[in-house]
Amino acid sequence: MNESPRGVVCDAVFEIVPPDTSPSPVTCRLSYEETDPVAVTARFTLGEQTVGWTFARALLLSGMYEPVGDGDIAVRPGVDADGHATVYVELSSPHGAALLRTRTSQVATFLAMTQQVVPIGQELDGVDMDAVVSRLLHQASA
Repeated sequence: MNESPRGVVCDAVFEIVPPDTSPSPVTCRLSYEETDPVAVTARFTLGEQTVGWTFARALLLSGMYEPVGDGDIAVRPGVDADGHATVYVELSSPHGAALLRTRTSQVATFLAMTQQVVPIGQELDGVDMDAVVSRLLHQASA
């Protein structure tokens, strides 16, 4: 019997933090798939516009405790005006940049759910690295 890949989908509320105005709520759907064990995807929706970002699960985990990342995505801990622990996610692309935040508890809950699928540190267990390298070499020569 074939077993279906497992995954996690978790809705969260983020706030977009513009430089000169008050934060605005943004719906976010966080997802994690056993078939891509090192990555998480965040789909942010504001009004009719949805933007998706895929990045390392380890980046989100580390960003709860210390500033991490550079380039397109950076994650860091913080505290909101009410004294709640938060996680800031800074996204940048050629099309623009955004600073978002959410409560750390939402990120921790999501990450705990992902660990039920693939424990932290076991992301590459069972991956046939020879097959991966062979596929990459074949793609590069095509």
